[in-house]
Amino acid sequence: MITFTQGAIISGPTVLSDHTTIVTVHETLSFTGSLAGTALTIERDVIHTVTDEGNTISFTTFHGNGTFTGTLNTDQVTLHIRYEGVRNSTFARGNFVVSGDTSQNGDIHGEGHFRGTLTGGNEGGGNSTVGYTMHWNVSTHSEEPEASDDDRDTD
Repeated sequence: MITFTQGAIISGPTVLSDHTTIVTVHETLSFTGSLAGTALTIERDVIHTVTDEGNTISFTTFHGNGTFTGTLNTDQVTLHIRYEGVRNSTFARGNFVVSGDTSQNGDIHGEGHFRGTLTGGNEGGGNSTVGYTMHWNVSTHSEEPEASDDDRDTD
């Protein structure tokens, strides 16, 4: 599961038109499962409000990035995370990418998808929890160039 918890507003809201508002917030993503820990991120939300046959429809597109600290399986890791998605008052879905953020974790690369019915929260913020699937790989071999001396000069 991933729990999204909106923190303090960094900037905004900025109203671009009658139907679009942008806000930048601190967001905490809490992961449970094979990826377990917390990502502290900065997220940009674009809140869209449209009218369809007299009914107001609101949804938010969002993207963020930050640093994840926790475990991948049982290994302690620090990873960079980027994510994007869409949510309304009943669901959220999107994608995320993680990659090694330190020399010790530089060979870790993963991607995942999240989707689910919101458990609390709404399209404008608050807390929400959704399920995720993820696959990753850890490079176990890195090629080092072999040293060679082709200098045939003699002194």
